[in-house]
Amino acid sequence: MARISGSGYELKVIDRAATTVFSGRFRWLGRVLGVFVAATVALVMLGVAPASAAIPNIPNIWFADVSGYKGNYPTQVAFSPDGKIAYSTNGLTNSVSVIDAVTHKQIKHVQGFTGDAPYGVAFTPDGKTAYVANQFSNSVTVIDTTYHAQVQEVKGFVGERPTNLEISPDGRFAYVGNMSSNSVSVIDVAEHAQVGEVKNLAVRSPLGIAFSPDGSTAYIGNRDHNNGGVAVVDVGTHTQTATVSNYTGRTPSGMAFTPDGKFAYITSYGVRGQVAVVDATTHEQVGTIAGLYTVFTSEVAFSPDGDTAYIASFIDKSVLVVDVPTHTQKSMITGLSYSPTDVAVNPDGSAAYVTSFAVSVISGPHTAPRVTHQPTDVTAEVGEEVEFVATARALPAPTVRWQIAEAGSEIFTDVPGEASDTMRVTVSEDDNGSHYRARFSNDLGVVTTAPAVLNVASTPEIPPGGNPEQPGAVEPNPIPEGATPETIPENGPMALGFPSEASPEDTKNGLAMTGFEGATLFSFVAIILLTTGALVVMLARRQPSAAKRRV
Repeated sequence: MARISGSGYELKVIDRAATTVFSGRFRWLGRVLGVFVAATVALVMLGVAPASAAIPNIPNIWFADVSGYKGNYPTQVAFSPDGKIAYSTNGLTNSVSVIDAVTHKQIKHVQGFTGDAPYGVAFTPDGKTAYVANQFSNSVTVIDTTYHAQVQEVKGFVGERPTNLEISPDGRFAYVGNMSSNSVSVIDVAEHAQVGEVKNLAVRSPLGIAFSPDGSTAYIGNRDHNNGGVAVVDVGTHTQTATVSNYTGRTPSGMAFTPDGKFAYITSYGVRGQVAVVDATTHEQVGTIAGLYTVFTSEVAFSPDGDTAYIASFIDKSVLVVDVPTHTQKSMITGLSYSPTDVAVNPDGSAAYVTSFAVSVISGPHTAPRVTHQPTDVTAEVGEEVEFVATARALPAPTVRWQIAEAGSEIFTDVPGEASDTMRVTVSEDDNGSHYRARFSNDLGVVTTAPAVLNVASTPEIPPGGNPEQPGAVEPNPIPEGATPETIPENGPMALGFPSEASPEDTKNGLAMTGFEGATLFSFVAIILLTTGALVVMLARRQPSAAKRRV
């Protein structure tokens, strides 16, 4: 008998056949072959590939444990929809840890938590509420995520040993797998009350549960070792309508749909553990993950873009990384201290959390920048301060540089000193029509936002004396007091001697005679001329002719 230890457990292989065939002086050969056979079986069962076929570790991975974590044996973890916090259940300490998902630090425990052996955890789509399934207290806890406090338990819950739970994409229902009562409870989320069970369910010890992205279908894993299978449930009626056909796995536990809803991945605890690839339209297994390098797989999660799957490998203490378009394992993440039980990916894809005897953070691999918020056009008046905001995500974090192109130009140049997500501009007349954009870059690439336009609001020009509200201004074209429509000629104020605007004839020595000022000057000159003429006539009449003076 040969005893081989590997990955935390012992595998005993008895080489009786080899010992019987090879006896006498060739007994040593039988023992050698026995050891060889035992080692070969162990390698196959443990999923250890030859060195030439070894799956590489992912480069450029940032890997660490959540700092300040205070919990024992975390079993499952879930991110809030906005990705700012995460909840992790601690089965041995009967607590739920609250983790700041930005700093990767535990900030507190859920207050007033009364569950015993918490396991599954899930957030509602609006992020206001979270549910936790408690195995030994046969209850489901309702948590207010604003205050991180238990507010009640689900009313009328009757399941035994509730373990995993999931909330439908529309937030209306939660499904809870009850391993001891072989049932799946249906909870009305708005009422926080159990309203029934999934009907016609042919499942024993249900654990894995997954909703399709459109919420019309749910898959439920049957962990019966002798009759493992996956139930297909019509969520509209909460009724099992079929099973996944051609399923070749054993004891399905973890499952998830791709973000586009075309496929589902289903993990297995079986020997030479596999991950089944299921066509989500036909509910038929169409293959398995190629090149799988593991034995027991527990949970699976997809990146938001659907290109990558992360699978917790229980025995290998690792996370397998799968290329979804080809359904092929491309690498693995090692370094976990204990066997992982769950994996979850942040909604923005920046990090993944893995539970074992701690909560580990996996951030990476390095990615090129991706714009997550575009700057928008702004209209403002001269002298105002305006802001342009743009954001992008990448690993490592990208640097940002704002750029400007003048109106009518397509050439952008860097704005000195502007190196944050927000750029502030004090508006001047010359800024009208200028285009601004942000340029994000890291060691893997560069991306620019769409340009945003700065429009300067036009202020109407006021001619001198043209605004009655302007101090010192005179109203143009005034109507004499007492005038009526009947007394105003067809030409209006112009006919009354008040020209509406200056003309070349009204201008003399650079002085424009307009309005009342022009009329007054004209009258003054006329009076002088008339007075002078009258005086000349009077003087002429008073003086006698020269002829008369000589008589």
